[in-house]
Amino acid sequence: MRVISEISDSLQKFSCRALRKEFIEKYVNFVKCPKPILRHMYFSLTGYEDSANCTMEQEIYERISKIISADDTQLLLDLRATDGSDSYYDILQVNERRKSEEMYMPLAISIETLKNEIAKRVPDGTPIPSNETIRLQFSPRNPFHNTALKYTGKFNVKFRVQTRQARVSHPDSHYAAKYFMYLKEFCVKFRENSMFLCMDDKAIIPVGEPGIPISTGVRGHNKVLAPTEGPLLVATDHDFHLGGLVPSVVFVTDIPEDPKDSFFSGNMHVRTKDKVFSPSSPLRHGAELIKLLRHTNNYSEDEANLSVPILCLYTDGGPDHRVTYETVKLSLALLFMQLDLDMIIALRTAPSHSWTNPAERCMSILNLALQHVALDRDEMESKYKKMTKNLSTLSSVRNQAKLKTGLKEAFEKSMESVVDTVNERFSQMTLKGNKIMAHKGLSDEEVLAFLDITAIGHGADSPVATLNTKRLLRKARRVKPLLLPD
Repeated sequence: MRVISEISDSLQKFSCRALRKEFIEKYVNFVKCPKPILRHMYFSLTGYEDSANCTMEQEIYERISKIISADDTQLLLDLRATDGSDSYYDILQVNERRKSEEMYMPLAISIETLKNEIAKRVPDGTPIPSNETIRLQFSPRNPFHNTALKYTGKFNVKFRVQTRQARVSHPDSHYAAKYFMYLKEFCVKFRENSMFLCMDDKAIIPVGEPGIPISTGVRGHNKVLAPTEGPLLVATDHDFHLGGLVPSVVFVTDIPEDPKDSFFSGNMHVRTKDKVFSPSSPLRHGAELIKLLRHTNNYSEDEANLSVPILCLYTDGGPDHRVTYETVKLSLALLFMQLDLDMIIALRTAPSHSWTNPAERCMSILNLALQHVALDRDEMESKYKKMTKNLSTLSSVRNQAKLKTGLKEAFEKSMESVVDTVNERFSQMTLKGNKIMAHKGLSDEEVLAFLDITAIGHGADSPVATLNTKRLLRKARRVKPLLLPD
């Protein structure tokens, strides 16, 4: 027995979550015992003790072990069966989803519908209580309020406002998460020779017509300081407007020393531009990123090439950053050549999983600068005002600007003060002690200048450089999105 014991201790034990799950699901319908008991039974049979994922799960394992070692079956019971009835209370039962914290109630839309549904189940002639009596059977919203004394709390359910933070599942989410994990490990391994950037566009900020300020739509969680006497804080909730601002966020991450540490620290840059004549596009993103890395915070030693040879980009799956699009590939090639890189890695999130992008978490900081704010653009000259009076779409304004000389410049001038105001408010925000740096968008001439890739070897005025630039622009305009198979 001593020899057998020594051999048993020296043998390696193997198991996996799939085998444990198969064992539990196989016997859970035949054995009337909780799943923790079956899990403990599996550990005892295999001799493999799985490590807990969290502290709470470890406490459950230890509590189950103590109960089983005490040899008292009365210590373990299901508290749902102690409500005074032989069966579970299934009238307001919430769908059980153990892997998430969302709760779904498919039965009751309101108290009236709840009463009608229950009335169909009871025999005819059963007294039905009023809506107010049913409402008082729920748990109070605020247990510290005086009205909580009227509630009985018989139904462990309360009225809540839906939080819109549910995460949509996607079959590629696991692979995208693994790629992101590998990318972080790669950046940590080569942290002295790489730079990790996260990019994303914030939602469009509406800008009202002259004299009609429109709210940004960001509602503050606290009240704003205002003088006791004077003008009121009023603005239109929505209106027909053409103007709007697109803040593009570039988050330069401080790469930690361990890939499991937080990547949510670094410098945050916001470039605000007009949505009408400076919309987001892959080539514009590439040009703006080149200028940012060349002239900000010593990312470039000679203001031409990047100080490190490896650039890692992490974006969402929007049309401006989808790596399967040819226009996005052209913008990545532009970054590779203009910054003199040895390697560029572009990774995107799975569909409906943009919340994994660290740049997405920066948007809440920008919302602090936009709460209690209403914006309107400046007045244009009368002749340009007449040109846009009956135009209600972006395409119509852009087409009109191609036909009428000076309309584009006049509209951009009317948006300058709005851009300065928003950037000034953005620059007041900080991310973990680092001030947010706000920039203006690039003009079309500056974007075209960055597209002149061959100007480095032939000169900006060279006919070869001009010809190659025109070919690149012509190809970028006529190319269609190309979806490659997974």
